[in-house]
Amino acid sequence: MPFMLARRGRCIVRQFGLRETLPLSTRVSLVPRHVRRVSLAVNGLSLKRETPTGPVRSILSQIQANSYATAGRPKAHTGRAKASTGSSGSKKTGKKSTSSKKKELTPEEKEAKKEAQKAKALKEEIKQLKITALEPPKKLPQSAYTVAFQEKMVSGPKEEGKPPAQHFKEVANAVKELPSYELERYAQIAESNKAENSAAYDAWIKSHTPLQIKDANAARRRLRQLLGDAKSGKYHQLSDDRLVKKAASSYALFLKERYESGDFKHMSVQEAAARAGEEWKGLTESEKQKFNELYKEDYERYSREHREIYGEDPPSHNKKSRGSEESS
Repeated sequence: MPFMLARRGRCIVRQFGLRETLPLSTRVSLVPRHVRRVSLAVNGLSLKRETPTGPVRSILSQIQANSYATAGRPKAHTGRAKASTGSSGSKKTGKKSTSSKKKELTPEEKEAKKEAQKAKALKEEIKQLKITALEPPKKLPQSAYTVAFQEKMVSGPKEEGKPPAQHFKEVANAVKELPSYELERYAQIAESNKAENSAAYDAWIKSHTPLQIKDANAARRRLRQLLGDAKSGKYHQLSDDRLVKKAASSYALFLKERYESGDFKHMSVQEAAARAGEEWKGLTESEKQKFNELYKEDYERYSREHREIYGEDPPSHNKKSRGSEESS
């Protein structure tokens, strides 16, 4: 009888799948203990709870411990290096070395790259020059025709679906046919706009230092060179009474004296300039000395005002001083 119960107990353990979930030591100690409990129950004896002699885990904890992934034991270091790692590393380094080599450019590609770099540098230079050149305030219309045209364009009715070019042409024709009294009214508005524009421009000029206006004019000259006449029409020189007037050259002083004499009144500007040039070439050094002395005086005036107004020496003075420093 006990043997049969023991077999049944083993079958129960096998049916619940506990055999595979428990370690070998627990499986060996579990079966005799279960057989003993079954035999005591059959013989009518009381069951006494035994205190375990060693650390025994519960079946539930054993099932949980063996049913989930746990951290494995660290593998012992054998000192052997993987053969595949070395081969793959060598392959990778070889590929990197081949890919790191730059492709040799053809002469055409090198030339195209240089042109692209030049275009990029030119674009950046123009961008910086436009910032330095400053932007004056926008002007109000200063002619009677422009004032009338703008007023008609804004206030005049426009038919739906009419092309803008046709509407523009119709308004222009209507302005040309305005009566004289209306044109007189628009002329008065234009004169008032001129005064407002002049006041706004003077206030804008005074809001900048003379050095800023000087640098703006230099940037505007450079923009006219880079952009050409088609795109540089708005970059004219800024007018400011505070700017220092440059020193006139010896030839410029001679030319001024000859024009003031009245000998060239019957000549055109080109003819007078040609005649004055021939006369200048025919002068001796002693005759030119007079105009050279006038130039020195004017240059001293220019240098003095340049330091007072701009706070720095004129460019030519800086070059002379650098040259003297290098020679010394």
